[in-house]
Order: sequence, then structure tokens, then C-alpha cells
Amino acid sequence: MEGIHYSIHKRERKKLIKNPRKPMCFTCEQCNHKNLCLNRRNKETMDRCSKCRNCRNAESCDKFKIYEEYEGNLLKLGKNANTGRTIRQSFGGKSREEVREKLEKQFVKNKEQGIKETIYQPNERSIIVIATELEEKKYKNSDTKGPGYIRNMQSIKACSAYNFTLKPIQNVTKTEIERFLESERVKSNSTLDKEYRIIKKAFDEAYRRKYIKENILLDYDFIKKPKSYKEDKDVVAFTRKEEYILVKYMKEHYSPYNNMLLLALFTGMRIGEVLALNINDINFDEGLGTISVSKTMTKDKNGKVIVGKTTKTKNGKRVLDLITTSREVIDNAIKEMNSNKNNLLFVRKDGKFYSNSQINGAFKRICKNAGLKVITVKHKKQSKNKGIHFVNEKTSDVNVHMLRHTFATRCIEAGVPMEVIQKILGHANIQTTINIYGDIFDYYQRHQINNYSEYMAKVNEKYNKEFNNINDENAEISNKNDIEQLNKNNIEKGLEISL
Repeated sequence: MEGIHYSIHKRERKKLIKNPRKPMCFTCEQCNHKNLCLNRRNKETMDRCSKCRNCRNAESCDKFKIYEEYEGNLLKLGKNANTGRTIRQSFGGKSREEVREKLEKQFVKNKEQGIKETIYQPNERSIIVIATELEEKKYKNSDTKGPGYIRNMQSIKACSAYNFTLKPIQNVTKTEIERFLESERVKSNSTLDKEYRIIKKAFDEAYRRKYIKENILLDYDFIKKPKSYKEDKDVVAFTRKEEYILVKYMKEHYSPYNNMLLLALFTGMRIGEVLALNINDINFDEGLGTISVSKTMTKDKNGKVIVGKTTKTKNGKRVLDLITTSREVIDNAIKEMNSNKNNLLFVRKDGKFYSNSQINGAFKRICKNAGLKVITVKHKKQSKNKGIHFVNEKTSDVNVHMLRHTFATRCIEAGVPMEVIQKILGHANIQTTINIYGDIFDYYQRHQINNYSEYMAKVNEKYNKEFNNINDENAEISNKNDIEQLNKNNIEKGLEISL
């Protein structure tokens, strides 16, 4: 094959078995990282696991038919302008001769028709380019804050792994988007929502700018966002017993994180709102005092922790009344407050801001030491003797946001109306509160009938006693009257009954 740059080599192939009859292989059975392969869902996800990807045990494998074949590549075909990767054309076959024959045919075809790989210029209006422009504009106009910007840019980066998002948006087909969404169903619903929203907004903007004649995400046969294979996580709150254990532990074991965690637990404030409190936000003029929530700890677009100018949402700005427990925490926080130029209640000794991840890590340690929701996980470590290895470590399956959920759950248990909980938590509308806590609220609302039952039982018991006493008195009076009448008769006869 003169003048042709190519390579031919043997390669291992794995073909998924549709109806496996063998029991699960020993390697997979003993594996503690099934989250990597999404519990052996398909070849693409299983390739994430190095053990499975490098496995050569064809006899024991219950998922794949493992075999060898020859692969040939045509080389030196240029570079893809979208990705910068070398362009190659690959062919497989059972023998070298079969592969060589396919390479020769393709080489002739390339000379006659050219390489059919479509190359798009980086500045063409692709989904990624449009989505990035929109996010930059939103951040510049303060419609999105640092954390939201970072999160959305991460979603855009995840979408860019698919080639259709790099080509001009007018060349994107409905099938490509549907395949993309189907493959992403292994992710959570929230992640799927973000990626779907990125693509939808890009198409909306492209249609508005007239880059495309029709919006394939809005036409009569529109592309519907599928549901994730994963189940949504339920709202998790501490039980009353767990909350008691947690509070008791923190009161008996000092930590610089105790006051901020307890304040979140007793007020329902987000941890970012707690960290952004300064001394001027506390007012002791009325009752036990109030907290003015007007800002939150956040990040800029580069990931640097900063004090935000506003709260997370518009309705997050609110005034909260202190109760006995939260007033006690505030008093302790003021006593232990480290001097800083922003007059923040909670800063590190060096004057630097706390980050959410730092607080979350401390909270996990506190809960583990208190014996709350303790789990054992595999942790990756590296040492000179063993190299990279995994060890079992105990931690706690908690997060700081559970404190807010716990506060809301206690309010519901106490019979606080949903509209009041909405205001205290700073939700923009009551539907948000219902979506998060509706099931818990319904549960306790259904069990309010027990209060009615107990109340009516007490009322009936009270009146039963009263009416029984009246009946006894009437019976006694009746009996007395009968005896008096009998005495009158007996007197006439010369007899008398003594009462």
C-alpha cells in the first residue's frame, strides 16, 4: 500500500450480552465502587471502571462477549478544527487482509470524494458558543451570581463532550438531541434539567436571532426532557431524638462551628446567610430581638468567596424574630466574635471568610463524633509503601442544609401554617415550600385527626362524668322521695323507716 499512511493492530472487543445466563462475575461482585459504572448499566458506563475496562477474563464475564479482532487506521488526514484532535478513519475485521482491503478502498474513496468529516470553524454559532454568550451576559447584568454562573458553565462544559453541540446550531438534528438526552439519563434529574435548559435556551436565542428557521425544541413534535434513571432524593431532616442528641453534644463539646450551626438549626437560615451576618443585622429593641437577613456568603465567577450584596433570592430578604434558643446562640456568638473589618459574626481567626464546604466538612465530623447517621466509606489514599490504595473510613451521611430542613419539619410538627413557614424560610412563593415540604405537611395534616379524636374523647369523658353524677343524684332524690312517701303511708299504719 504505497503512499498510504496506516496502522493495523490487534484489539480486544467487548460486545454486550443481551440475556446473560452466567452469575455475576467475582470481580464485579466484590467491587465497592458500583457507582462508577452506575451498577453495570451499559458498556459506556462500565468502561469508567478500570477493573472492568482492563478485565481479560472472557470465561467468567457475565456481561460481555470478549473477543479479539484486527483494527486498521488511516493516518495523517489532518486535524479536526472543532476539537484539535487528529482525524482518523478506522476499520475492523477478522484478519489483517480484510482490514488492509478496507483501508485501500477508503483511501481511493478519499482521493475521489475527499474526507467526509465535517469541520466547523470555532467562531460559528454552535450551541456551546450561544450558551456561553448568554451566561456571560447574565453574569454581567447580575441576573446570575457567582455560584450560578460556575454551575451553568460546568453544565455547558459537560454538553461540549458531545460533538453536535460544537457544530452550527442550524445543522443540529432532532435525533442528535434525543440521543444526547437519553444517554444523560444516568445522571440525576437536577443535572438533566440544567443540561436540557442550556440547550433549550440556546435554541430559543438562535431562533430569536434568526440563525434557525424553526425551533425543534418548541415545534408541535417538540423534544420532551426525559426523566432520570435515578430516583430524586427525599428531603432529609433530623428526627426529634437526633436533634436533641446533636444539640446536647454541641453544648458539651466546644467547636468554633457550634454557634453558626445552631443558629441555622434554630432559625431555618441558609448557612450562607448565617455566615454573612454582621453585628448591625442584630436588633435587641423588640422582645428577645430580631435578625435582619439581607445578604449571603457567595462566590464570584472565579470561585473566590465573597460577601454578596443581596440574598440568594429576592424574597430571601426578611426579618426573623429571635426565640429563647436562638437568642442564647446570638449572645454566645457575639462573645466569641473574632475582630474583623466587616464586623461579621462568624469569621476565622485570621479574618478570612468561612466557605460552605469548610462548614459542611466540620458538620460531618461533629455528627460522626455524636454518633449521628454514621456510615463507612472507601477513601482513596496514597503512600510511599502501598502507592494509591483505598481504606475504610467512618463519616456521617449529613449536610448543613439538613439543619434548615429540620427547622421546617419542627415548624410543621408544631402546626405552623405553610404560608408562615414560606415567609420564615424566604421562599419566593408558597409553591416552592409545598414542593419541598408538602409530603411532610400532608403527613402531619392527616394526623391532625388524631388531635380531634383525643379532644372529643376528653369532652365526652367530661360530660359522661357530669351526666352520670346528675343521674346518680336524680336516682338518690327519687329514692328519697319514694321513702318519704312510704313513711307517710307507714305513719298512718304506725310504722316509720329511718333514712
